[in-house]
Formats: sequence, structure tokens, C-alpha cells
Amino acid sequence: MKCILSVDNLSKKFGRKTAISGVTFSVKEGEVFGILGPNGAGKSTTLSIITGLVRPDEGKVEIFGRKFPGEFIKAMENVGVLVENPGFYNHFSAVENMKLFCRLKKASFSEIKPILKNVGLLPQCRRKVGGFSQGMRKRLGLAAAILGHPRLLVLDEPTSNLDPRGTQDILQMVRTLSKKNKTTVVISSNLLHDIEAVSDRVLLIDRGEVLFCRSIPELLQAGENTYFINVDAPDKAFAYLNNLSGIKHLKKLGESSLSVVLSGMLPENLNKTLVAQGIGVKELRPVRRTLQELFLQLEGLHELRNHALPSE
Repeated sequence: MKCILSVDNLSKKFGRKTAISGVTFSVKEGEVFGILGPNGAGKSTTLSIITGLVRPDEGKVEIFGRKFPGEFIKAMENVGVLVENPGFYNHFSAVENMKLFCRLKKASFSEIKPILKNVGLLPQCRRKVGGFSQGMRKRLGLAAAILGHPRLLVLDEPTSNLDPRGTQDILQMVRTLSKKNKTTVVISSNLLHDIEAVSDRVLLIDRGEVLFCRSIPELLQAGENTYFINVDAPDKAFAYLNNLSGIKHLKKLGESSLSVVLSGMLPENLNKTLVAQGIGVKELRPVRRTLQELFLQLEGLHELRNHALPSE
């Protein structure tokens, strides 16, 4: 697949504070690429550099093969952007604001009504934007971003300040744009469920540094292999497994259940060895880690690594 966006070794400081350091990734055509991290992790700084709002101290960006800053104008012709706090003319209605964006993006006025309907703002389209809630302003910002059918959509915290229904609508629109229109989407959030729900790949960033960048299945499968076991002789099983090689961690979960982290042992071999010991196995299944658990684990490793660095 064609590479739409390439980010290479981006670094940026604001005064003495390092916002991001050595951020590198690429995004393929038609992909939904999630950038996940807590507030202050460097997500918005990264997206601000990609969209030309902030100049990096180091590193380079290419969009559609065009390099910044020399070919910035050409590169951005097919890019739609939703910033975290979109700005509008408050004394204009939603339709009037959209007409201004149409003129700027050389898009047809005929796009306005269908787009406002898609983002759930058609009933309020004649109201002045100054009376809009933060969630409604976010919806209008998304509407402006998708004017002109951009090939790349950059969304910074698109579901913040939205109610559950609004969040669901926005995420569904992201899926539709990617799957049906082949739009490439870069979406940032500190909401783990949102990123997991729509992204093909995800970049985990914390304190300006990349922790991980892989597909969602790869992320959830990475690291330890944890299994839930329900047996008919839990005390016997615990005593036996506690001294067995290939078991990294063992924990009792209840009267008849155990949690086992395997290291070098296959789950089918675990089942066979328990049965061979006369222990009946009622259930043996993998424990699917959530993206939140993985992020907390990686964040902990990042903290440990930083503390382990020798002082200057």
C-alpha cells in the first residue's frame, strides 16, 4: 500500500520543556492510524507539526511525497484537519461558517447540507455558532474538515466533549470514511476505547516519546501470555504449577480458578500436564488484555527505564 504520511525523527521543545523527542512513524493509504496517550503526552504537538501549525526543531514530514516546509501548500491541498478546539465566527450560523470554509477549500456549497446531516447538525444549521455547546462545535469542526473530500483526515481529539451518542456517531463516520471512501485518517485521543474501536494501527506516546507502534491485534497479543484456568482440584494444581518450569506467574482467582502467565510453554501442553497429574481441567482460555492494560504496562516500563538511566 502507498505511504500517505511519513514522520521522521520529530523533536520539539517549548522553552526548556521537551514536548516530543524522536517521534517516527508512517501511515498507509486508507488506514486509520490512532495516536494514543494521556494529556500532555505530545499528541497535539505531533499533529500540529504535521498540519503546519508548529515548526519542529528537528525531523521532517512528508505528505503525499511532498516535503515540509517547501511543498507545504501543495501537500495540504488534500488534507482535512480538525484541531482540538476549532474556531468559528460566532455571529455566523453553521451554514454561513461552512460557506466560508467552502470558499477557502474551493468546495461546492452542495456538500454542506449532506455533511451537516452526517454530523448531526442539520436541525441547528441556521443557529448562530456562538450559542453552540463544545460538543456541537466539535461536530461542526469535523464537518469543515471533511469538506472537499480530503484524501487525508487529521483529527485531534474528535470525541472530546461529546456525549456517548455523539461519540458513537463520530467513530462510525471515521470507519465509513476509511472503508468506503478510502480516506486515510490520523486520529488522536486519550480515550483508549475510541482508538481501539476504529484504528488499524496505533502509536502509543507518553512524555513525548513513542512507546509502541503496531496493529491493534499485535499490541494486544504482545508481551506475556496470560491464561484463565478452571480446575476441579485448585490447591493441587496451584502446588504443582508453582514449581513447574514454563510458568512465569501464578495466581489464585477464586475457589476453583487460577491465572497463569506462560513463558516457553504452549497452552495445550499446560492442559496435558495437568490432566496427567489427575487434575480435571474444566476451562482453559487466553485472557485478552485491553489496550488500557497494555498502555499502563508500557508506561510503567517507560518510567522504570528513565529511573534506571545514570544521572549526569
